[in-house]
Amino acid sequence: MGSVVLLERTSGDAPELRIVIPLAAALAIMASISLRTGSRPHRPAALPLAALAATVALLAGPASYSVASVGRSLSGNNVLAGPAGGASSFTPGSGGISGRGGGPGTGPGSGPRAGAPLRAGAGSGPRGALGSGGGGAVSGPSGATGGRLSSAVIAYLEAHQGAAKYLLAASGSQVTAPIIIATGRAVVTIGGFNGGDPAPTVSQLAKLVADGQLRYVLISSGGGGHGDGSSQAISSWVKSHGAVVKSVTVSGGVLYRVS
Repeated sequence: MGSVVLLERTSGDAPELRIVIPLAAALAIMASISLRTGSRPHRPAALPLAALAATVALLAGPASYSVASVGRSLSGNNVLAGPAGGASSFTPGSGGISGRGGGPGTGPGSGPRAGAPLRAGAGSGPRGALGSGGGGAVSGPSGATGGRLSSAVIAYLEAHQGAAKYLLAASGSQVTAPIIIATGRAVVTIGGFNGGDPAPTVSQLAKLVADGQLRYVLISSGGGGHGDGSSQAISSWVKSHGAVVKSVTVSGGVLYRVS
């Protein structure tokens, strides 16, 4: 049944499997019963038949999704496997259906469709979070483009990192991941992937600063976030305990030295 449910998410793809899978499952059950109750001469033939039918019933749906994903370019911050023409898929935690593949989102948790270009500000993090993918994401040619810090800002951070363990702290992987890839250095991603998780806490960030492991924090010009208030609390703490770095410009954000 799991394979049938999976295929129902893309009703226009491989419709024949919706017939083959239930038939294979029924055949596997019948062959299994024959193994236990049938006459001895029929058992050698029932065993491979039961194994083959069960394999088809269990793996046909996932295999269809895997084959549909091979050779297809995927991008965006909500990349999902499956047929490119699928109109909908289940979004965990949303309690409903959201767009994927080529179809538009229809659920409360829907993200950019697969294959859509990722823009600064297109993520689902809290609006105004610390440099996150939300409305306060860093953007613009002077500091960052598409959520990426400019080479000049990164060069400044590398030159002034000193003995600190982390190059800087910023919210959301859309901002921090390109920095990690470009420099190979450790970065604190505030709020997790989308910048909305309550980690690290204010006290944890303050300890990193007190221990000399962190010197710089990037905050969006939008200020604090919303939700559980963790990103807003961190923004307030950084502004109270840090100094604005005026020698570099980050469009849509402000770089603070907090050591």
